[in-house]
Amino acid sequence: MIWHLWDEESGHVSLEFMRWVPEDQGKLQSDGNDSYNFREIPQRKTDMKPVSDQDRDDIWLSNPSLSKRGAYSIRPSDIRNFLLGGRCTWNLAFSNNQIVRRDILGDLTKCALEGGIYALTGPGGEGKTTALMQLCAHLVQKRVPVFYYRGYGAVKQPEDIPKNSVFVLDNPPDTLAFKRFLYNMIDEGLTLILGARENEWNLLKQSLNISGRDIQEIRMEKLTEKEAGNFAECIYKNLYCSKGTQEIKEIFQTNSYGFLYAAMLMAVNNTDSLEEIAHQIIGNLSQRSSEGLRLLARIVLSEHYGVKFVRIQFKQVCRRLNITAKDGSKALSREAFLNGEV
Repeated sequence: MIWHLWDEESGHVSLEFMRWVPEDQGKLQSDGNDSYNFREIPQRKTDMKPVSDQDRDDIWLSNPSLSKRGAYSIRPSDIRNFLLGGRCTWNLAFSNNQIVRRDILGDLTKCALEGGIYALTGPGGEGKTTALMQLCAHLVQKRVPVFYYRGYGAVKQPEDIPKNSVFVLDNPPDTLAFKRFLYNMIDEGLTLILGARENEWNLLKQSLNISGRDIQEIRMEKLTEKEAGNFAECIYKNLYCSKGTQEIKEIFQTNSYGFLYAAMLMAVNNTDSLEEIAHQIIGNLSQRSSEGLRLLARIVLSEHYGVKFVRIQFKQVCRRLNITAKDGSKALSREAFLNGEV
């Protein structure tokens, strides 16, 4: 978890990193801090300081730290939380039979061992992050040097990279530092596998003027019949559902896009359509906060018509909801800033 605190006038952004500690009843513990100024002109490559071992640890997870995270014992609650839409954890990624492994893992492993630059794309919730984590675990077990981007800090290449290293970067940031890193990877013939939502990857390429000539895109396919059956068995075994495995399998086969947000919701809520769930959510939101519903509608319409979600709209709605724009932007920064000006 990363807290972003920024000052619009000075451009200064403070980052406070927090992490979950399973051995301490899942409490949040401090995991360091950082800062940057979003108005500063990025340094040229020749001016950049060498990356120290401490910096590398802050930016990348490598084999020793990945193995350590995968060594935690798996509890039933870990599996249930994942199946209910939570993120995959490293101990689950390292397990061979606790959660379903997607068929695409074989293709990703082949790409990683052959080398090159790849972008794994697809709709949100389709399992890209889980597949990339399972790829890392698979490569670590094969003793292949892996560098997994932790999701914060300026993306930069570490020094003394072992031979045949594989870099894995989920949700690449829309920054010039990432663009420099990407082209360094291409120029030096290193191996990099990215993961991003298809629409966000297209926006990022356009924003940073990235050529797709040297990047091979791999699309996250919908669940196969075998995968749907495996998920149905996993859900039936670990969650309370009134539906049988065959019914759950059919849900996954017909609603596999964004399966954690679609098929899982239908299986757990025992509904026959996403429309029923959407009506329940909209009804609850309307009763609790009609202004919140209007804010959601503005964001959805902005995305649908490809127009910017302007700052003045955001501030007006926050004022009506009696919350500060700062608190509102924390809660909706991803959606708001994807469609507006940073």
